[in-house]
Amino acid sequence: MTTTCLPSWLNGLQLNREPSGEISLAGPAGTSLFEIWYCGELCKVKGEPQLYIVADDIHPLLIEARSIDGSERHVIFDGLRHGYNAMFCDSFDPEAAAHRPMVRYDHPAASLVLETGHGIDYEDEKEDYEIDDNGMVTINCGDRISWDQVKTDGIDWLAIYMVDSSGKRCQIVSLELAWRTDWYLPSSLEMAALC
Repeated sequence: MTTTCLPSWLNGLQLNREPSGEISLAGPAGTSLFEIWYCGELCKVKGEPQLYIVADDIHPLLIEARSIDGSERHVIFDGLRHGYNAMFCDSFDPEAAAHRPMVRYDHPAASLVLETGHGIDYEDEKEDYEIDDNGMVTINCGDRISWDQVKTDGIDWLAIYMVDSSGKRCQIVSLELAWRTDWYLPSSLEMAALC
């Protein structure tokens, strides 16, 4: 069963968890309209009018929400640290990871809604991870995090929507973050993006 997660990297934001499992975001000062900035590339998906943000071939994907006046910057997703694959499978050139040029997504500032979750039963697979005597796990980028943080941050999917003042939604991110070859099949969106 897939569960909705509240990843630890969103802790600095005000989060409103909807009954549907979606998470709407606001800044610490109550900011509710954000621009999206990213290091990655845009992908046209057949049948979709908007472009989707995806990783490029060099840098770990980075997505930030920034207030219109630039006073607030919040990491919404970091492909170097967030998600199962980033934490346990992927590796990146350290220089490419350290220098990620950011570009503004071409959409007016809007409210943000996220969907996250995972179907990984970490407790059932706990023996597969190297947990030290202090309950810490070293992830691929070299960071050491607690076992509880592994369970919240090791998500295997993420969707981000920009919602305008009329309530119209524009999905700009749809990521599978756990490409475990023993059970993974690409989503229809990913298959369309590959075409």
